[in-house]
Amino acid sequence: NQLFYTLPNFIEDWVDSSKQSDWINRNISFLGTTFTENGRIKAEWFGNIDCIMIILTQMSISYFVMKMDQVSAMIRGTIVMTIGVTLTFMFNNPWFTIIGTVIFSIGEMASSPTLSAFVAQITPKGKEALYQGTVFLPVAAGNYLTGFFSGHLYTEWSDKYGLLKKELAKRAIEMPENLTKTQYFELASQKLGLSQSQITQLLWDTYEPAKLWYVICALGVFAAASLYIYNKQVTRSN
Repeated sequence: NQLFYTLPNFIEDWVDSSKQSDWINRNISFLGTTFTENGRIKAEWFGNIDCIMIILTQMSISYFVMKMDQVSAMIRGTIVMTIGVTLTFMFNNPWFTIIGTVIFSIGEMASSPTLSAFVAQITPKGKEALYQGTVFLPVAAGNYLTGFFSGHLYTEWSDKYGLLKKELAKRAIEMPENLTKTQYFELASQKLGLSQSQITQLLWDTYEPAKLWYVICALGVFAAASLYIYNKQVTRSN
């Protein structure tokens, strides 16, 4: 959920893909309007890397995963997913966003299908619908919590517009009301005497919006540790 809900906001605010966008428009211009907008790569295309990886490599990943114990595969997949999504939030370099998404997709392909297979394996006869339905309880919890992380927490820690307002207030620079975001950033650029990229770097260095990765990484570590403890308990009871 963080990859598809929170990361696009993070990319829009902090990841400068202008060089990559310029290369696309110069060398494969017929794809320019598809991949780029306003001088940068569209945020959704970074998320689409996950979909492309699944289409191209799911069968290969599944071949190796089938050789593992199912819970162990889920633990390893969760760890790999955590590393990948953490990388996407640690840096404002688009290459880390790409590499992190590729790593994330490998972990997702290892863990997600394995979960369905594992639940099917432990389901008592006649209770298939109950067990398969129960799988969606943590999905529902994840969707609910994502609203907190991509909404409240992101707004407090990482929203560039909010951080700029905080920086201007700290410098006692007054801004007119009822400005659009674009107008606000343009006027702030004039009053600060900085370009848009310089403002982005100033806010990045001052407020460390990437610190959101600590929380995201902690969630992944907690999930992997919980699976490990579960696996030990089940092994012991058997």
